Amino acid sequence: MLPAVGLLALLMPACDHASAPPTTTESEPAPALLDVTQDERVDAERVSAMRLVVSDASAPAVATSRLDPPATVAPSQPALDIDVEFEPELEPEDEPLPSDREPLELRTAKQHLTVRIAPDHRAPIRARIASGEAFEVFERVQGRGCSVGGWADVGNGGFVCLSRTRPATQAPRMMPVARQGVLPFYFARNRLDQPARRWKSMRSYLRGDQPTMVYELGRDYAFTSRRREGGQIVLTDKRGRIMLERDLDRMRPSRFEGRDLVAEPVPEGEQLAWTVDWPRTAIHAAADPEAKSIATLDYHLEIFVRPEPLRTASGTWFELTGGGFVRARDIRRLQPVEPLADDEVTADELWIDVDLDQQVLTVVRGQTPIFTTLISSGLKGPTPRGVFRINKKEAFGSMTSSPGASEAYAVEAVPYVQYFHEGIALHSAYWHDRFGFKISHGCVNLSPRDAAHVYSLTGPHASKGWMEVFEDEGDLGTRVRVHEGREVVADRRGPVVYVEG
Repeated sequence: MLPAVGLLALLMPACDHASAPPTTTESEPAPALLDVTQDERVDAERVSAMRLVVSDASAPAVATSRLDPPATVAPSQPALDIDVEFEPELEPEDEPLPSDREPLELRTAKQHLTVRIAPDHRAPIRARIASGEAFEVFERVQGRGCSVGGWADVGNGGFVCLSRTRPATQAPRMMPVARQGVLPFYFARNRLDQPARRWKSMRSYLRGDQPTMVYELGRDYAFTSRRREGGQIVLTDKRGRIMLERDLDRMRPSRFEGRDLVAEPVPEGEQLAWTVDWPRTAIHAAADPEAKSIATLDYHLEIFVRPEPLRTASGTWFELTGGGFVRARDIRRLQPVEPLADDEVTADELWIDVDLDQQVLTVVRGQTPIFTTLISSGLKGPTPRGVFRINKKEAFGSMTSSPGASEAYAVEAVPYVQYFHEGIALHSAYWHDRFGFKISHGCVNLSPRDAAHVYSLTGPHASKGWMEVFEDEGDLGTRVRVHEGREVVADRRGPVVYVEG
């Protein structure tokens, strides 16, 4: 017996894509060959503000090795150092919903496969498996509408018709498969002043064929490889088409990442904060803008302040626990996370709190915060307030502006997407480094590394090989509470809406 189903329109289009500067791009090709199999790294050691040797205020203002924007970037518009790559290895996370069964066999999808909640082609959709990806089979089962191959229980509440599969030659992988650090693709976009050239294949490019001229303002391209051919660095997309890196602006991901509050708890009586003034935040000897600046702190640096604000005629200030004062507007703070307003939360339930006032996201288990970071919420469109549930997760998915929108954009493959209200999602943003500021079209932007981490923790849970997954009664999506400061928000969750198709 199939459960009663509702129709959920697959409206996962215009969410957000910030096109205003600063973007993390580069216009000149890197001199060294970087293949898809080779990591691009820089030292990304996280530094505590309490251990940082800050520069004296009287010293010349110089760009740090951590952050060095283009000369045209205004102080209020921070951007990344575009002279280095930063794609660190992602530490492996615990696999979601580990099965207590050993797989019977491994299969590979010969095309995109639909995973259903029952062995019946009429059953609602549970997930989708990417073409070419391996997956686990735990049992062969009887079903309807799959005469060739038969149905298979693939675990995690899903069933697949095996007619368009073959025995696997490789182990299943969690999606997305990272090609550069935590990102599954190399990203670039059209320049404002000129079209880009595109060849239909590498053979066509090397043969010297006439390319197609592409001019798509606001489009971000996703490429599966980056290598040197014919004296140029060429980018290859998933359809095998070729573009030259020198014709495009290459996107560089933010270095920012949040804090593991279990491994690095906040000291008793102190409050965690991040500096957000670009390029550096001044520390004053007193809570007065005219007071001597005794040191400066780099952008997006973790610091600790005393929780009590100091309100003066010049504004609100906070005192650093190591001495000195900073303006409230120059930092973002992890406020105490209020419990959810019900008695349903179990001690081990994971949920997410999004504070729009401080632009801070916190992952909570029961009533204990376990991870926190900066986000960028809606500026060009509001981020809805309320208590929601993640209803769909995509390893990566396209996002486009609505027809007739004043600001057109199209992003081919946004990684780590978690929809919680219509077309609004938590997702990675590789195109800016303004975490701590409202900038999006309504979605909640996270840095790529933070987005990958949060994605690995939340439900609904994807199995190996699953490109996307919808929530199910047996695998409800993680709760997301979005609020401004201490306001009380409505519970906007509803019953599970199953997807037909």
